[in-house]
Amino acid sequence: MKIRLNNIVLAILTAFILFITVCDGTAFDITEETNASSKIFSIGGVASTTETDRLSTVEAYDPSKNVWVAKASMPNGRSLSAVALDDLIYAIGGKDDTGVLSKVEVYNPVKNVWSLKASMTTARSALSTTEINGLIYALGGHDGA
Repeated sequence: MKIRLNNIVLAILTAFILFITVCDGTAFDITEETNASSKIFSIGGVASTTETDRLSTVEAYDPSKNVWVAKASMPNGRSLSAVALDDLIYAIGGKDDTGVLSKVEVYNPVKNVWSLKASMTTARSALSTTEINGLIYALGGHDGA
């Protein structure tokens, strides 16, 4: 029971931290290459205060070299929530110029490619995501209604 409670508290804290950054894209550490240092990724987001200009850009920051490097862009610009699992980055839900999204895309930093995965059953924007024990959880959000 104590471990499960700790996992729930960890998920809530992670969700809160991600909620703060979800509208401006998502940045977090993930190993980009087999023997590379840890990188910080910035993915998607909103380019203006009118929320009409969605970004598809992906950039990786290398703290050891103090440089940002452009990576393969997402297929479509959007705000989103992202989470890392098994050296892949999952871009989940969000919003684009057509509305709230249920789609899930996966970025492979080693191959520098995006692929489409099964969509969520409910479209959500402003959601938070976290990974616990190999499972991804999508928390909260707005369905656009």
